[in-house]
Amino acid sequence: MVLVLALAAIAAAQPPVEQPLPIGAKLTLVRSLDALPYFNPALAIKGTLEPSPGNRLVIVEFTIGANGVEAGLASFVLTTSADASHTPIAAGGGSNLTFPVARIPVGQEMGQILPTDAIVAVKRLSATSAAIEAGPIATIALVYDVPKDAAPRTLKLPDGSVLGLER
Repeated sequence: MVLVLALAAIAAAQPPVEQPLPIGAKLTLVRSLDALPYFNPALAIKGTLEPSPGNRLVIVEFTIGANGVEAGLASFVLTTSADASHTPIAAGGGSNLTFPVARIPVGQEMGQILPTDAIVAVKRLSATSAAIEAGPIATIALVYDVPKDAAPRTLKLPDGSVLGLER
């Protein structure tokens, strides 16, 4: 009982959680693919990421501003013309550096140092969740598995901002 009251007092004393800092994202690429090769020498894993039957892969690449980002991958939600929401199946520091989240061992992370000296790290937290952390002025690429007949419309970011994807 004393421990519960002590924990409640500590929680009450904590400042309220603030909204995340603005990511300052700028869209650089939206591309559809039938397949995407991947390779990670540190994990000695290589292969080809393919979409589910009837689907295609969509890569969305964007740069982030001076604040960087640290968030769950599921908070990067792509919406299509069919009003369906999709979460990333692969991520990395650029369209040519993506790696399937399902191939990262649970509890492990895959990091990349980009030409801008920014670091992007993807960590698989459990069988169903992963997080991404990227330093200021990094590039992030996310890969989505979407129906062939659905056009990508928007990408909602963890800070609440939305990038338009139609070109």
